Amino acid sequence: VFGPGVLTRFHAVNVPTIPLGTYLRRLARKFNCSTIFFIIALIYIDRVKLGRRETFRINSYSIHRLLLSALLVSIKFYDDCYYSNANYAKFAGIRLAELNSLEEGFLRLISNEEHYSPF
Repeated sequence: VFGPGVLTRFHAVNVPTIPLGTYLRRLARKFNCSTIFFIIALIYIDRVKLGRRETFRINSYSIHRLLLSALLVSIKFYDDCYYSNANYAKFAGIRLAELNSLEEGFLRLISNEEHYSPF
């Protein structure tokens, strides 16, 4: 259960030093993915926020990891070709075990319903 002040696996100990825009450009370049995957990632995050309005806080401690997790899930679900998690972890600048934990946690947040249909 999430609540005000509750830390999750998405919360960093410190606010990341890399600005969010710079981080997103880095992920786009390293992940070699199109803009649509970022849009789907934002839809996933919006689902998380809407489903947990009062209990899940997105802030400067969590946004980098949430975006990374959502982007990873969107790529894996919708792209035919993608890298290994070891490569994604290297590109994102985190350990493989941490990336695996973030991915698993994000799938739980969206209840393993990755499919998004605009219709």
